[in-house]
Amino acid sequence: MGVRVSGEGSRLVSEQTGDESGALARRRAPRRSGQVSVADLVAIVRPTGLWDAWRCFTADELGEAEEYAKSLGVAVQYFNE
Repeated sequence: MGVRVSGEGSRLVSEQTGDESGALARRRAPRRSGQVSVADLVAIVRPTGLWDAWRCFTADELGEAEEYAKSLGVAVQYFNE
């Protein structure tokens, strides 16, 4: 059985439980096949109120970023702006 930690109105759930409801973080498999450095990221899509839907993109993925943002009704934010 996994470890649950309670605190100030938020509940943390360990990876061992497999229970993501109420978790503050979700682990997901990487979308990219190779390694990407933080310096390679040029844009982010941050839908309001959907922190778990935030995604960062490299220059090669800008087309995908635009499609993703459009599907959520938000704009792509570029890091160098």
